Amino acid sequence: MAPSGAEVGAPRYGENFLNTVINTVADPIFVKDRRHRWVALNGAFCRFMGYRREELLGKSDPDFFPAPEARVFWARDDQVFIDGGENVNEENFTDASGYTHVIVTKKTVFTDEHGDSFLVGVIRDVTELRRTQEELIEHRERLEDLVRRRTSELSDANVRLREEIAERQHAEAERLKLEMQIQQVQKLESLGILAGGIAHDFNNLLAGILGNADLALSELPTDSSARGFVEETKRAAIRSAGLTNQMLAYSGRGRFVVDVVDLNALVQDLSGLLAVGTAKKVETRFEFTEPLPAVEVDVSQIRQVVMNLITNASEAIGDEVGTLTIRTGTSLWGGGLVPGMVIDEELARGRYVYLDVEDSGCGMTPDTRSRIFDPFFTTKSAGRGLGLAAVLGIVRAHRGTITLNSEVGRGSTFRILLPATDRHPTEPASGPAVPREKAWRGTGKVLVVDDDEMLRRMMRMMLEGAGLEVVTASDGREAIDQFRRHPGEVALILLDLTMPTMSGAEALSELRAIRPDVRVILTSGYNEGDVVEGANDFLHKPFTQKILLEKVRRGLEA
Repeated sequence: MAPSGAEVGAPRYGENFLNTVINTVADPIFVKDRRHRWVALNGAFCRFMGYRREELLGKSDPDFFPAPEARVFWARDDQVFIDGGENVNEENFTDASGYTHVIVTKKTVFTDEHGDSFLVGVIRDVTELRRTQEELIEHRERLEDLVRRRTSELSDANVRLREEIAERQHAEAERLKLEMQIQQVQKLESLGILAGGIAHDFNNLLAGILGNADLALSELPTDSSARGFVEETKRAAIRSAGLTNQMLAYSGRGRFVVDVVDLNALVQDLSGLLAVGTAKKVETRFEFTEPLPAVEVDVSQIRQVVMNLITNASEAIGDEVGTLTIRTGTSLWGGGLVPGMVIDEELARGRYVYLDVEDSGCGMTPDTRSRIFDPFFTTKSAGRGLGLAAVLGIVRAHRGTITLNSEVGRGSTFRILLPATDRHPTEPASGPAVPREKAWRGTGKVLVVDDDEMLRRMMRMMLEGAGLEVVTASDGREAIDQFRRHPGEVALILLDLTMPTMSGAEALSELRAIRPDVRVILTSGYNEGDVVEGANDFLHKPFTQKILLEKVRRGLEA
């Protein structure tokens, strides 16, 4: 484990002698620990950086260099640690005055008697050498151009033509390379926006299906043969809502109900399901770290993550005899990119709880590893390609990350990192069963605002069936006009968040200006995290008649 800030120091290995040697050398010399912090350096390095020794010790590259340079230095440092050898690189280096040097840095790994590894670097400033080389090259090119021009104008024209073609080819290659990098960075974001938008619109449609199914069931006699068909339609709509929730989870806009839980206990509670979800020839091993810090998560969502990873691991082993290991532990992270991350997003500094799902299965090719978390990508003949995409979205929404290590024939290890908390796990709620209530009926006027005509009509029928008076509006502007006509009569407003012309958030502000105390319930196919300040409650689409009436009842009684 890397030393903390209070433990920063050079390895004790003939310290007086080493200090004398390195301070005599004219080239800058530095020593870093595994957390990229300078723990020892000579006077030449301080002069080269333009800072005092005490200003540099314990600091790292991002404290002094632009972010692109710092990331390059860190990546090359990490590679030297991984290789366990040495590395020589030519790099750009910006000093305290803003001047950019060209340097050649030789880095090697040193392990002290305590087993701690440090990176030792020696810098050679080659700025002037490179400038001289460039001037010589430029001078040589001028001479060659003069010879070519005097030898033959035709030859000179041919040379310029070939150079122009080569430059265009190089520029085109660089452009394509840059485009591929940009596409890789934007892929997750754009797919997340697409998945979230589709799920939102689909939830609006499901709200109409579920609501009208409830209305139909309320009108059909209990002995009607049609009830079975309507109930089956309702069940199918509810299952479809589960699919849209997976898409919302991938986009980071899923519905979360956060509890403080022990990850060990959560996995243990799933042990019965895990036994069913794994093949009989697979031996499941649990390696729990005790005690484990708690995490703040949506239990149902993290259960989905665990079950999905374990199911995939079991399927990777297939019909062979194999081992599936579920491991928990803690990790301190100093910030930045985590080795093996499936997406290039920096992880915040702090303490994390990890869950490993390791299998001895077939492993993955590099192409599969690069696409395994893409929506709709699957290696299964009957798969939808949303499982791991939802896993990624859930973990990112919990401010965590995923790492993946896999090789063909050597199995795979997925690691989920979630921020730890100092809070204690939430005790499960218990108490007597709540008696079933009779159908509620209320009084008062409700304003329903939604740009979908089917949803407006459906909610109107549901609310009028409960004894309420209903007025409707198709957008935010019409809602404000309706409310101005009945400012003292409207007891509650059901306001869609996403509408053309004027959004729910914009309309809410003006409605509050007309009457600050009016009760407002925002509705949306997105999650509750999108609710703007000023609303009293939130109704997620799709919803049943029971849920709608319960929300309205609470709003009116409040």
